[in-house]
Amino acid sequence: MSSCKYLTRYLIFLLLLLPLLTKAAGLAVTPAKVNLEMTTGQEKNVSLEVENTSSNVNLYDVWLDDEFNFIKITPQSFTLESGEKKKINLIITGERELSLATTISIIGRPLGIQEFNLTPGIKIPLSISIAPQQKKLINEYLIYTILSLMVLTVVVWLIILTRLKTKKKTKNLFLN
Repeated sequence: MSSCKYLTRYLIFLLLLLPLLTKAAGLAVTPAKVNLEMTTGQEKNVSLEVENTSSNVNLYDVWLDDEFNFIKITPQSFTLESGEKKKINLIITGERELSLATTISIIGRPLGIQEFNLTPGIKIPLSISIAPQQKKLINEYLIYTILSLMVLTVVVWLIILTRLKTKKKTKNLFLN
């Protein structure tokens, strides 16, 4: 019975301490994951916000766990004061059709400390789906065809109306 009581107290203590441990990690990132759907030839810009939740000035490094030449991250390294936030931009260019999943790694370490120590880090899941671009030609041809038919209809009506007017004038001339 006493071991159960001890275990319950220990779990409550850990649960109360958990928010402090998360804050002690010194790093908060939003959003927690990135899912992108785009088409070939399209370019998308996605922002992540990194916040230094520690009491230190930290140096942060950002990289993709897998290397892709169509994804650019800026900045890849930056410094944040305690409580300061910074936007990271991911620029994705849909060069070809594909579907992939990787992670964005972000680590922070106190500025000026050179010896080995555990550094806070977060991995943000990134999934990208690039579909082939739809053929616009069919839609464009349909629009051009409809517009041409409308113009042709107006021209034909104008011709008919002018002929009717000239017939009336000539008929009136003969009657007078």
